[in-house]
Amino acid sequence: MKSETQQQSPTEAALRGKHISAAIIVLAAAVLIVGGSYIAHSDTKLFVQVVGCIVGAVGLGGWFISVVER
Repeated sequence: MKSETQQQSPTEAALRGKHISAAIIVLAAAVLIVGGSYIAHSDTKLFVQVVGCIVGAVGLGGWFISVVER
């Protein structure tokens, strides 16, 4: 851990932001998947859940990439 007197480089700050962004995207995907289960129309339910899975895959991919870059 760096001491408080040392400044973070812009790269380190950007990488930390990528972790947070990816976590927010994964959370949004979880909301889509769970929220889709409460929709009565089956085609709409399936569409919302598939979109949630795609968004979740993109978010997890971004999170894994940001972990490797660190």
